[in-house]
Amino acid sequence: MTRHLYALLVGIDAYDDPLTPLKGCVNDTNAFAAYLQDWSTRCGVQVHTQLLQNQDAIRQAIIDAFRSHLGQAKAGDTALFYYAGHGSQEDTPEEFWHLEPDRLDETLVCWDSRLPGGWDLADKELSRLIAEIAVHPVHISIILDCCHAGSGTRDEIPSMVRRAFKDARSRPGISFIDPPQTRDVTDAPPVPRQHILLAACCDFEEAKEYCKDGEFHGIFSFFLLESLKQSADGITYRDLIKRTKDRVQSYFPDQSPRWEATDIDIDQPFLGGETVKRSPYFTVSYHPEFGWIIDGGAIHGISVQDSQPPQLTLFPFDCPPEQLMSQTNSIGMAEVRTVLPHVSQVHLQGIETLTPDLTFKAIARFAPAAIAVCFKGEPAGLDQIRQAIQDPELDKHAFVEEQYAPEFHVEAHRNQYSILRVKDQRLVSPPIQDYTPESAIQVMQQLEQISRWTAIARRANPDSRIPPDAIRLELHQENGILSSAQIHLQYQQMQNGKWKQPAFQIKLTNTSEETLYCALLNLSDCYAVTARFFEEAGGVWLRPGEEAWAKGRKWFYSKVDKDLLKQGISQSTDILKLIVSTAWFDVTLLEQDQLGTPFLPIRSRCLPEEDWATQQVTVITTHPIT
Repeated sequence: MTRHLYALLVGIDAYDDPLTPLKGCVNDTNAFAAYLQDWSTRCGVQVHTQLLQNQDAIRQAIIDAFRSHLGQAKAGDTALFYYAGHGSQEDTPEEFWHLEPDRLDETLVCWDSRLPGGWDLADKELSRLIAEIAVHPVHISIILDCCHAGSGTRDEIPSMVRRAFKDARSRPGISFIDPPQTRDVTDAPPVPRQHILLAACCDFEEAKEYCKDGEFHGIFSFFLLESLKQSADGITYRDLIKRTKDRVQSYFPDQSPRWEATDIDIDQPFLGGETVKRSPYFTVSYHPEFGWIIDGGAIHGISVQDSQPPQLTLFPFDCPPEQLMSQTNSIGMAEVRTVLPHVSQVHLQGIETLTPDLTFKAIARFAPAAIAVCFKGEPAGLDQIRQAIQDPELDKHAFVEEQYAPEFHVEAHRNQYSILRVKDQRLVSPPIQDYTPESAIQVMQQLEQISRWTAIARRANPDSRIPPDAIRLELHQENGILSSAQIHLQYQQMQNGKWKQPAFQIKLTNTSEETLYCALLNLSDCYAVTARFFEEAGGVWLRPGEEAWAKGRKWFYSKVDKDLLKQGISQSTDILKLIVSTAWFDVTLLEQDQLGTPFLPIRSRCLPEEDWATQQVTVITTHPIT
């Protein structure tokens, strides 16, 4: 069956007074249309492109094209909306105040938005349009190269910045696509399903234009397309935004391209496809202020020890995930010199020619041991373990051997390996069969996973100046609010005899006097780490007094896994760990599947330029086994 891509590309340069004209938006849409045509030839996808440029990009035309053109996408197809132009803000009508704590909408400025009778296209209207497309299982990509006008309004807007001054008019609710007069005003706008947003900058930053060989482009669009063209065999959303962000920030460190995802895996290929199995890695890039850096710092567990500076192995950025764990594919080394909370300065070795436009992937294994392990059992099995410990592809420092007070036992018995947690003699995973080199390596990989999980659970910054209660973390249930460091939840029996899982919502509130970046992790007792509680790259910026609900106020259900119940284990423990920082950081670098392959280090030390702190809540869930 032929797959279709429906693309709506909007570019506006020719704004009329009082808005400042732009120079690169039409160029960006033309360049993107040309890329899509080439992409369709290579990928065998039928592309249908509609361009709206300058005077054709009036508000109603954009709305109509969204519905009529992108609305043709059906199951298995892709819908792409690309916008290059001014971004702005407007006062939200009183009917929407319950949805907007700051009483402001973020907007796209259409060609006629500031003419008499015209209005911007508000964020909640864009959500409505996306939701209309998402009634079918369609892959939806949104790309916005504009400022989100997060905090400032100015009388003079530089021509090289895609931000228009705030619309000072009072907009009536009836002017919206989904006016509050037509529905229950307590309802939130529809939340679009399965879409991903790539944005030029955070909502308080500016999206800049860039002149290359005498032609203007948005710097975000220029390097986004460059990254796509450099990856002829395809690129995941994760790799695309990481490479684009690094390239943009090599010119403008104060512009941070970002992603937001709703029920979509960012390890999917750009414009859809089968999810790629991810191997965790750092990105090495050039920063005008810090020089060569990796996108991980003290928050991610990196530390500099005087006797042994951490080492990283470098790979080409296009190196496939399955090849990142082999030293034979490396092209050089990097040594960590200085650690900041969110990034670390490195010195590169072994690469002959270094230019600021280069980016690399880097794998690091320099973790001080987080767990103590005792190996015991049959000699044939232990011999394989000893050989695996010497494998150069594995981390020899993930654990220490401890005979008298170990935290974990690795037992070789009846031709299988078992890893048990000593405190409760619980198997942490199904036994691994056979005494083979492959099985022994699998044991070592699981120990690395446990070590990394343990390190994240213990990670803290005792020298932080951020107050412990700067961000208030609350779990809301139907009958009250839970805010203690340890919470006990129980299943409830219903009248039909079935057991009802305990549920809660998660709310963060900034009680401090400074703007902070907040990210939440869930560390399950199956040694998985997840970080997708907020759409914006896993975290959220909160200004003083602002609040945010995880997953848009979604209910989270705590449970005891069925496999545990079969073993007679009626209790599970999860750790909700909040990391708060004065700088943005990539929290997704801390994610891991159940007993996957870790690579991040453990102890940390940070410098005073930025700050970070942690707090956590332990959630203990009990199921009455009958």
